[in-house]
Amino acid sequence: MQHCAVDATGITLSQPQADAPKEAEALRQRVAERFDCIELCVGGLTPAMGASAGPRLLGVALCIEWKEEPK
Repeated sequence: MQHCAVDATGITLSQPQADAPKEAEALRQRVAERFDCIELCVGGLTPAMGASAGPRLLGVALCIEWKEEPK
């Protein structure tokens, strides 16, 4: 992951995981160091998602609130 400059009022980040709490915490710390998140949530996935994707799944989803519409 690289440092990222975003012209935004805030970033909300969700980080789902399936049976990988230690890895999820390590990723959460890396993300928190690199992005100015107004909210950073780590949560679990349903068993159906874990069964489909496999164990130890990590994901990252973000929502950027832009100061202005990106060009």
